[in-house]
Amino acid sequence: MGLFLLLLLVKGADTVTVQQFPSILFKDTGQPLVLNCEVTGSASLYIYWYKQHGFGELKLMFFSVAAGSIDPTTVDQFTAKRPNGSHLILESAALAVSAVYYCAGSTHSISNRLTIHTITTDTGFPRACEQPS
Repeated sequence: MGLFLLLLLVKGADTVTVQQFPSILFKDTGQPLVLNCEVTGSASLYIYWYKQHGFGELKLMFFSVAAGSIDPTTVDQFTAKRPNGSHLILESAALAVSAVYYCAGSTHSISNRLTIHTITTDTGFPRACEQPS
């Protein structure tokens, strides 16, 4: 089993741009993993990491309101860090589960009432879209 990573762009009234790098990555289980996310477009940014198994629903892993502030700090074998205002880094010493990982950014806090929709693109790969409910 490997890891497949997609890029997620989030736009709203205040334009926020999300760049995940590498944008596509395949890894064997047991290998270390580092995923970077850069969110730009506003001085006040909330940054999120989500995980999706297969075509299932997105699960929130990490939420950050500012540099150095992450909740929770550890999920399963993953840790996250936000060294500055625009970057959130997801790390795992040994990848154990195959999934798709998404980074998202917003100028507003996303509540637990967020509705997640998964759309299959022309290429057959899933793409996530978020809409507050």
